[in-house]
Amino acid sequence: MMHSYETTRLNLEPLVEAHATELFEPLCDPKLYEFIPTNPPESMSWLADRYERLSLRTSPDGNEQWLNWVIRVKDSRVPVGTVEVTIRQDETALLAYTVFASEWGMGYAREACGCVVRELFQNGHVKEFIAHVDTRNVRSIRLLESLKFSLVDTIVGADKFKGSVSDEFVFSFRNTKAEVQEVILSPHQ
Repeated sequence: MMHSYETTRLNLEPLVEAHATELFEPLCDPKLYEFIPTNPPESMSWLADRYERLSLRTSPDGNEQWLNWVIRVKDSRVPVGTVEVTIRQDETALLAYTVFASEWGMGYAREACGCVVRELFQNGHVKEFIAHVDTRNVRSIRLLESLKFSLVDTIVGADKFKGSVSDEFVFSFRNTKAEVQEVILSPHQ
């Protein structure tokens, strides 16, 4: 069973198909896709179908666990983004997130991602988090550094999309007690 989480300012609730209705419009903002090789959702039904697949919480072959949350501001219950974690059989996890452009700079991504990293490390579900970031995406790079992720690799020519070649940084955060404790003590900035 997938858990909901709570931080100082946010609620993280497991993503389900019904979330497509309220997330579709903010996910159509092209600013969100500047540094990733995907585009805004094609339609509400396309997004609902995607969320239905993701809500199964496991890949069709059973080799990956899919954990996805909607990020909501506690006071207003307004959704401000999503956090996505794909856990592999070797207990490494890929971390991704989206915060709607209107909410950039509020610290919501750090607070939500920090919560998910802490919880999955503490519950023993993950030994290492990995995040791939376009080298031009300064906001995401700063976020990962603030969460104590370390730059471990650079992939030159990792992808080609939107008319340009993308290089990627690969960041890692291993489950070490001292670093996890530091993230726990600083839930948001």
